[in-house]
Amino acid sequence: MGRYLVQRILAIIPVFMIVAITVFMLIHITPGDPALLMAGDEATPAQIDALRKDLGLDKPIHIQLMNYFKDISRGNLGHSIFNNHDVRGLIVQRLEPTLSIAFVAEGLAILIGIPLGIIAAWKSNTLYDRLIMIFAVGGFAIPSFWLGYNLIWLFAVKLSWFPAIGYNPIGEGIVPWISSITLPCISIGTIGAALIVRMTRSSMLEILREDYIRTARAKGLAEFPVLIRHAFKNAGLPVVTVIGLGIAGLVTGLVVTEAVFAIPGVGRLMVNGVARRDFPIIQGVVLATTVSYVLINLLIDLSYGYLDPKIRYK
Repeated sequence: MGRYLVQRILAIIPVFMIVAITVFMLIHITPGDPALLMAGDEATPAQIDALRKDLGLDKPIHIQLMNYFKDISRGNLGHSIFNNHDVRGLIVQRLEPTLSIAFVAEGLAILIGIPLGIIAAWKSNTLYDRLIMIFAVGGFAIPSFWLGYNLIWLFAVKLSWFPAIGYNPIGEGIVPWISSITLPCISIGTIGAALIVRMTRSSMLEILREDYIRTARAKGLAEFPVLIRHAFKNAGLPVVTVIGLGIAGLVTGLVVTEAVFAIPGVGRLMVNGVARRDFPIIQGVVLATTVSYVLINLLIDLSYGYLDPKIRYK
């Protein structure tokens, strides 16, 4: 296990380097003068030259790359062009809304998706199965922003049960916090649940055809222990993979949802950075989200050994 972990960590290093180089090149592959793009059309030549010097763009590109690696190795992601705030600090400030929505939404997707997937496999080719598959297909077909706007119209405008936009930090109270993230979580949790339903059903159908399942039933075991302890336990690895990738995708991809519900998260920070051509923010967010995605995938791989004793890490 320890040797495998070391190998995986060493394998991650080239990935980080490639991503860091790609992020660094964002400034240089952008058409035009990066300093002019960031300074704006009304900037004077002196202001453009000062910005170019401040960003280190007046140095040779290999020197710029070395300085960039030195900065990120110390956790320095630079400063925003427009407000001169530390990019790492800005990302940390926006993490709570993004992580809150991502984990609560994925938890909702798990609570909905796994039971429905098990029922669909258990009652395959019946009315229950067809109704659940309609939900699963609909979850993929409905865009999250369309569902979000309809949830706002119904539960915020018509019924006034939840706030339409904004986010209340958890420090201000559990109830306001839950109220502010309920609609965003339902909006994106539905899509996650649809994927988990389909994966759970597909994995369970294969396991339910195995001989040891028929043997367990022949011994007189109740249906619930057969489905959960014997079938789902052995069908859980693909489901765990989907859940892990879902969490990683939500952490890194809440741009649309945060825009719809005006959530001050990392996704909205990225949108603002793109709109203002604030390259340090864009670079910092892309690098941070890539790191989180890779680490979550590593945790998924390590969890396999605990879920399935037959797996041995070498």
